[in-house]
Amino acid sequence: MVRTVHTPIAVIALTLLALSTGGCGSSGSKRAATSTASTATASQPSTVPTSIKGTYTAHLTTNGLAATGVDTVNVGGGGLWRLAVTSRGLTLHAPPPGDETRYPIVSVKAGRLTLGPEKVCSTTEGKTQNSTFTFSQSSAGLKFVAVKEACKEDGGALVVAPWRRQH
Repeated sequence: MVRTVHTPIAVIALTLLALSTGGCGSSGSKRAATSTASTATASQPSTVPTSIKGTYTAHLTTNGLAATGVDTVNVGGGGLWRLAVTSRGLTLHAPPPGDETRYPIVSVKAGRLTLGPEKVCSTTEGKTQNSTFTFSQSSAGLKFVAVKEACKEDGGALVVAPWRRQH
C-alpha cells in the first residue's frame, strides 16, 4: 500500500500550481484575453467607408453654430467651413481666424460614426468621452445628426448644415 503524505508546504505548492494553470479564478485569464483583444483592435485599420472619405465644405452661419453649442468666439464663427474625413480621423477647419479641430475615428458602422475625445475641449466630458453621430448622404450632401456630443463647443459644427464633397 502506498501512503501519500500531505505536508502544509506540499498542499500550498499544489494549490498555487492549480491556480496558476487557470484551474480556479478567472481574473488572470480575463486580463490576458482583454489585453490580447484590445491589442488586436488597436492594430487594425479603421473601416471608414470610402463613400464618406474626402474633403467637404459647408457654409455655416454664426446663429446656426451658436444654436448647436459651438463656441463661435474661440472655435469659429460663420463662414465657409471645411471638413476632412480620412480612415483615421475627422478634421474641422473653421474659417479664419478660427481654429482646426481633430477627432480620432473610433468606429463607423451602418450610418453611425463614433469619434474619440477631443484633447483641447474645454470640458472634461469632451476630453474624455466619445461623441456619436448618425450620418446620411443625399443630393444635398453629407448630413450628420448628433446622438451624443461630448464636446459641443466644436462638435456641434458637424450638424449645422449638410457638407458638400469637394473634388
